[in-house]
Amino acid sequence: MRRLFITVLTVACLCLCINFLESAQGERSPALDWVRTTDGWERSGVVASQQPMDTSLAVHPALVATLQLGMSLFFLLAFPPNVGRTAEVVASSRLDVGSSLLVGA
Repeated sequence: MRRLFITVLTVACLCLCINFLESAQGERSPALDWVRTTDGWERSGVVASQQPMDTSLAVHPALVATLQLGMSLFFLLAFPPNVGRTAEVVASSRLDVGSSLLVGA
């Protein structure tokens, strides 16, 4: 259980770092006045006033990551691996093979 917790915590930290780095690269310098468009080079103020407003619902990536983490933990806890049962099946199959070898001799 401790190993699982450390793995989940490591993945969450990596996701946080990646999110931070992606958002840092998206920042533009205020010194850029000109923007390349399909019509050629235009001033950024003209292009910004012509763009339609985005009306889609924006979902924060941290919310999506939290939901994924919660669902992963739920399924890991709801459906634990059957390690003990698997070991019993392997042991009983080995006993069956060994007993059949003795009977055939």
